[in-house]
Amino acid sequence: MPKPVPSEYIVDSTFRTGLSLSLTNVLAGFAVGGLASVVLVRGGGAGRKAVAGFGAGAGLGSAWAKVSGEVEALWK
Repeated sequence: MPKPVPSEYIVDSTFRTGLSLSLTNVLAGFAVGGLASVVLVRGGGAGRKAVAGFGAGAGLGSAWAKVSGEVEALWK
């Protein structure tokens, strides 16, 4: 019978995965937002920055929702 995995390793793995997922989603959201701003916003300046920032925020929110669910599952 295999030994149970210590809880420290499970929590560490969850947070490492969450950090990786957050970074990936923020960068992908920023890239998609940046491309969308080039297509959707004429000129430059604040409009493009706002669309790119929205994309990064959407990526962070997506990662937060997934990681939050995983962390809550650890405490149950």
